[in-house]
Amino acid sequence: MNRIILVRFSLSLVCLALVTQSAPAQDWDRELWLDQRFSVSLSPKTFLLLRFSQRANEDVSRLFETFVELDMGFHARPWLTLMPGFFYDRQNPFRPNSRSENRPQLAILLHTRRYRWRPNLRALLEGRFLSEEPGFLRFLLRPGVEYDLATYKDRPLVLFLSDEFAFDSRSGRFSRNQFQVGLSLPATPRFSIIPYYLIESNRLPEWWDHDHIWGFTFSWRF
Repeated sequence: MNRIILVRFSLSLVCLALVTQSAPAQDWDRELWLDQRFSVSLSPKTFLLLRFSQRANEDVSRLFETFVELDMGFHARPWLTLMPGFFYDRQNPFRPNSRSENRPQLAILLHTRRYRWRPNLRALLEGRFLSEEPGFLRFLLRPGVEYDLATYKDRPLVLFLSDEFAFDSRSGRFSRNQFQVGLSLPATPRFSIIPYYLIESNRLPEWWDHDHIWGFTFSWRF
């Protein structure tokens, strides 16, 4: 079963690569995202999640966005987690046209386990307040699934897949899509390296803009 899952995962990456190559070069932006995530357990039912992220072009010659996010998690039920939080974003941080954004957020996570499978659904409501622009609301819905491939250092090697849809109050319609696939690799009992591939599609006035993204998350648990 593990071999079949790995083959399917490899074929999926090949298909995604072929899709991106078939699109015209000017339609795809290639980016590199780096994330650092720290999860601190406060009690059996509460935790603190801190995340830093940097986003650059593929040769890292230009850093065009960085942000920090702080969330408090509450395991209200075995299948329900509530996460209020705050997100601070800086676009073009080292340029004269740099601008900031503040986002108060509330996330609701539904999750369950079926043997090695862990289907999940994340719903998030956020207020977006950009400098010198009117604020607006955005609603995000992200169904996903995780699959435990094997166990290493007493922690699972996890394949994950998700597809996120965003709707904002300015346009009143579907405005963004993020398809993501990746692998969580436990390096130590408290540290994981998570490479992933992501396609981000944003609606513009006359067309959709697509970004072809490779990312790495470095995750610590305390």
